[in-house]
Parts: sequence; structure tokens; C-alpha cells
Amino acid sequence: MDCPSISTFLLALITITACHQAHAQAPQAAPAPSTSASAPAAGPTMTKPELLAKACDSTQLTKDLCRSFLASFPESEVKDIHALAKFAIKMTSLNASKTHDLIETMEHNPATDDVTKQRLNDCAENYQDAIDQLEDSMPALDSKVYDDVITFITAAVQDVESCEDGFKEPPAVKSPMTQTNEVFTQLCNICLAITNMCGK
Repeated sequence: MDCPSISTFLLALITITACHQAHAQAPQAAPAPSTSASAPAAGPTMTKPELLAKACDSTQLTKDLCRSFLASFPESEVKDIHALAKFAIKMTSLNASKTHDLIETMEHNPATDDVTKQRLNDCAENYQDAIDQLEDSMPALDSKVYDDVITFITAAVQDVESCEDGFKEPPAVKSPMTQTNEVFTQLCNICLAITNMCGK
């Protein structure tokens, strides 16, 4: 199993999926902002560089990945940290979906041994649950119930940890998912850091 190519694919996927999402959201920028005096205030609006700096400076070991991952956050969506949290969770969910597809491809590769196939099958289930957790976090985010958002994202991290731990169970085999799982976990940590800022 070619592990380096898998991790390289996933790292590239971060930028590709973010760019795809930014392009897909572009038509939504057409409506002019409301000038109604009764419109609720959303807090002070920051520029995109200010917003990304504020978010990524709150992370610890993932600042470079954070800046790269969030670089395609659409200018039209720059409002506040809440909007950035929503974007980050959507992108992390999309990353998980692409990883799920990659796992299924690896599982059906004739060169993959039977034990690894079973572990990959378990990982596919783990990632599907992680996707569900991230999707479930969105209504909680919209409702500003940030503790629930954190619970859902943390559960997604635990799903991926279960994927990795599965390869250590007897008979243990080398995990082809280690670096891929680490990337996903870091993306979730970015989401957690931004969500924590939303409640402040």
C-alpha cells in the first residue's frame, strides 16, 4: 500500500475541495446587502486577512495548515468568526467524504490483503459516522449551541481514532491511513478552535 501517495492526495485535497466550495458559493454573492435600519447587527466585520489571522493564531500546531485550509474562504462570506466556523466544518465534512471514497477504492484494490481490507471496511464506517457527526453539528452551529457543536466534532475525531486503532488489533497490520487520519484530526482541531472562539 503506497502510504505517502495517500497522504499527499489528502493534503492536496484540502486545497482542491476548498477552492471548489469557494467557486460553488460565488453566485450567492450577487444579492446586494440589505440597508434596512432594522437589520440585526452581526458584530464588527473584519477583513478576510484579519479573520483568518484571528482564527489561525488560536490554533497551536496547525497554523500553516489552518491558513492553507481557510485561504479559499470566499470574500463574500467574510462577516464574523461564526461564518468562518461554518465554512471550516463544511470543508472538513467534504474532506471526510473524499477520504471515505478513497478508503473504498483501497479496499477493493486486488493488491490489498484480507486483513487490511477488513480494517479499511471498518474505517469506511468510521468515516461515514464522522461525516454524520459533522453534518449534525451544523444546525447546532446555526442555533449558536456551541457546546453541542464541540461534542459533535469531538465525536468525529473519536471515529477516526477508532479507524487508526483498528489496525493495531490482532492480527496487527501496518495502517495505510495514519497520515490521512492525522490530517483529518488536525482539520477537526481547527474547527474546534474556531468554534471555541464563537462563544467568546
